[in-house]
Amino acid sequence: MDFGIFAALISAASWGLGTVIFEKISKKLPAAEITFIKSTLSVILLFTLTLFTGGLQAVGLRQLTLLALSGIVGITLGDTLFFMSLKNLGAKTQVLFFMLGQIFTAVLSFLILGEKITLSQCLGMALILSGVGFSIFDKTNNQENKIKGIICSVGAIICFSMSYIMIKDVMEDVDSVTASFYRMSSCTVAMLPGVFFAKKRENVVSALKDKKTSLLFMINVIVITYGGFLMSVAAIKYLNVALASILTATEPIFTLVFVYFINKEKIKLREIIGCVTAFLGITIIILW
Repeated sequence: MDFGIFAALISAASWGLGTVIFEKISKKLPAAEITFIKSTLSVILLFTLTLFTGGLQAVGLRQLTLLALSGIVGITLGDTLFFMSLKNLGAKTQVLFFMLGQIFTAVLSFLILGEKITLSQCLGMALILSGVGFSIFDKTNNQENKIKGIICSVGAIICFSMSYIMIKDVMEDVDSVTASFYRMSSCTVAMLPGVFFAKKRENVVSALKDKKTSLLFMINVIVITYGGFLMSVAAIKYLNVALASILTATEPIFTLVFVYFINKEKIKLREIIGCVTAFLGITIIILW
């Protein structure tokens, strides 16, 4: 339980940092190409990790199928929509809409998996969502292509939630590294045809020739592979899906912090109040 909470918060922090950095990268590269390159590098990183953890765990056909489908739905489709929404909404605005994903996942886990949530956890969840919403609610204005961004965000939310529901049972018998590797590999394989026939491959190669962009991309992939994806799968393994999803809803709080330090944007009083409220919710979940 304690490790599951830790993993969920590390995942949230990693995605908060990744979102801020990918916001910069998404202005130079198409969403699908970002997903493919990120996934390919992640497969290499995860395979390297297996060399130090005893190798890949043997999985059955059903488990492999569910992990593969989860990767295609959650990463191939979900991440591509995520990067499209990020490009149109920006980091702060996007994470507001992704709060809906935590509620959607909690509802699905209750309806499909029959998971139960305690009263104290409900209180903690309410405080986290309230704090996150209050802190960035006023950031939804003055965004170009907002409607397109919202549609992509909702699509990504549905994909992410469904992909986590798919693998909950699988995670009882499969370790987090193996599960992450197969999910990421299926995403990469599924995207090969589209990337191969892409018309703007030259633009992608040209953008990656920029040393700063390439270095930023690589560092970010390492952060979200080991911190974002791997820890999110670990959280699902040790927590129920609803609780793991709600804890990762703290991502906007981390995003605000990284936006302040990386983009030099000032943090408003309402954002500080929202942070305090959200962390109070985390404390209630951890202690009770």
